[in-house]
Amino acid sequence: MIKITTHTIVKNEENWVWYSLMSVKDAVERMLVFDDHSTDHTAEIIKMIKDPKIKFDSGSLNSPEDHTRARNTMIRETETDWFMLLDGDEVWNEKTLRALRQLLERAGPEIYGVAMRTRNCVGDIYHYLPEEAGNYRLLGRKGHLTIRAYRKLPGFSWRGNYPLEAYTDGEGRPVNNQEEHLRFFDAYYWHLTHLKRSGSRESVKGWRKRKYEIGITVGDKAEFPEVFSLPGPEIAPSPWVKMDDGEYLLSMLATPLKRLKRKLL
Repeated sequence: MIKITTHTIVKNEENWVWYSLMSVKDAVERMLVFDDHSTDHTAEIIKMIKDPKIKFDSGSLNSPEDHTRARNTMIRETETDWFMLLDGDEVWNEKTLRALRQLLERAGPEIYGVAMRTRNCVGDIYHYLPEEAGNYRLLGRKGHLTIRAYRKLPGFSWRGNYPLEAYTDGEGRPVNNQEEHLRFFDAYYWHLTHLKRSGSRESVKGWRKRKYEIGITVGDKAEFPEVFSLPGPEIAPSPWVKMDDGEYLLSMLATPLKRLKRKLL
């Protein structure tokens, strides 16, 4: 049976980190979590998850170089054949995780990484950006795409500094550029990076990523990750809160312009 280790680096993710970690906890063998000096309740929330498979390290990242070193430390501490990147604002459905595990089970030794889609929410969890809003290109596709599962291989490591680091082979070639060694997984996880991620005033990055747009409406409640229905910690907001009137108005005004821009470009 395939075994997976998750690699997570977080900073001020109190709104979503509990749902993120809990959404994959039962499907993986180990979870390595590094906290980058969060000033909100992120570290406290992570410590609330009492599970021996979680190894938590707090406050050891002080520069972009430290991020790369942390990722390579996690590789050294990984004893499974595969590792999965998991940010504190990424939440998975159980069905998607099962399908990913099955794909990794069947992947031949020539496969180094698995690319997939992301569902990028805007305003609240009830709305998400259309695929044409994504600008990433992988395996002949364009959209909200990323590589989230990598095979641990001798001599492979992270190179470059955050946010431009890349998983590379022994000759320093980025895996994401070696399409013959990639497999596409036609599924998505929920990416909440454009929603409010923290109440901390120091979470500048979180505010900078906010997007105002009326996206596609989620059609069926069964699409939501199961973990959203679990009782989270009191210090983390409910995921079911809808965007307020002010954000809705800004989104309504901005949406026609953004849609026109996509058609022209």
